[in-house]
This record gives sequence, structure tokens and C-alpha cells, in this order.
Amino acid sequence: MGREIRRVPGDWEHPRWRHEELTASQYGRLGKYRPCFDRDYEGACREWYANAALWCRGEHPDQKEELTPHSRWYHEWDHPPDSETCRERAWQPEEATHFQVYETVTSGTPITPVFATLDELIDHLVAHGTDWDDGRGWDRGAAEAFARSGHAFSAVMGPGGVATPRDATFWEAANP
Repeated sequence: MGREIRRVPGDWEHPRWRHEELTASQYGRLGKYRPCFDRDYEGACREWYANAALWCRGEHPDQKEELTPHSRWYHEWDHPPDSETCRERAWQPEEATHFQVYETVTSGTPITPVFATLDELIDHLVAHGTDWDDGRGWDRGAAEAFARSGHAFSAVMGPGGVATPRDATFWEAANP
């Protein structure tokens, strides 16, 4: 759980909660980003059903782990995909040409704008950070390390205390 860089189309607008999707007690979500994984619903369903078939035959990799307790039925082990936590459609590789940082504590919501290049993303992180950073910019070395890695934990405990991905000490502690 932390942050990851996702490839997105240049005109991508992450889905937001709409009035018709909410109950009265959920109206506080209206207009906010709706968490979703970096996968499309149809593809996620196909993958889930393929894994369920492996499970039924006793051939799923998780069933081969002796120390891993597992259920008789695959749906008890891994829940089917939910259309609300997936993109509506798959993207062709040539469509997903841009970059955007997402938090992954939930299924994922964007915490930066969309950028055409990783260099633009790095410059943004140095100047502004992410929505999680209260406007504080990142150390350039940390931003470059994040761009190379593509993902980071929310924080890491190191010799100097707790560090976040925006700090150079995070990358030193995360990669001893």
C-alpha cells in the first residue's frame, strides 16, 4: 500500500462518484474520485474465471503452498471483481501513453495530474509533491528513484526515523 505510477491515456479523467451511485448517507462522496484498480472489468472477470477454473482442478498456484490455508471454493478465497472498482474498458497499449501517480491504500485514486513524460512528472513532484504531501515538493533524487521504480510504500522506518517516498532517506532505507 502506498503510491504507484500508472500509464493512462492523455485525456484520462478518473471516474468520480455520481449522484445516482450514492445513497443518502454517502452524499459526502459526490464528485470525489471513485477508487478503482488499474484493470478493466471485463479483463478482471476473465482472469478471475480462469483462476477459478484452475482452483476447481486443484491447479491454482495458491493451492500448492502447504502453509497457505485455502477454501474449497475459489470465491471464498478470492472475491469476484466488482465493476465499481474497475475501469469501464480496456486500454490499448498505444492509448496509455501518459503517467499519473495513484495512492494504493484504497483500490486507487489519482494524487497528481496526468503527465506526458516521466520528466514532467518528476518536475511536478519536485515542485509540488502529490496531493498527499500538502504542497511540499520532493527531493529530486527521491522523485527520480520513484519514477524508476514505479511504486513505493507509504513510509519506511530507517535509522533517521520514519521516511516517506518524497525523502531521499526513504529510498536509502528501502534499498539497503
